[in-house]
Amino acid sequence: RGATSRTLPAAVTLGSLAASVVETVAEAEQFLDWLDQPRRYVCVDTETVGLEWHTPPASGFVRMIQFGDR
Repeated sequence: RGATSRTLPAAVTLGSLAASVVETVAEAEQFLDWLDQPRRYVCVDTETVGLEWHTPPASGFVRMIQFGDR
């Protein structure tokens, strides 16, 4: 896993929006169930270090991926 700088609890409500941090296999399965539900659209946002996100951490890596439908 490595060090994290997460400041949100595992789940937080922001008005009518909800945010969750996926850290376990069970939470990943819940996310996949959410993703499998019919919806008009899904938004995806990535936060990376460097432009070469696919290379080892020395030059870039994915820090966070966010999904949303609102």
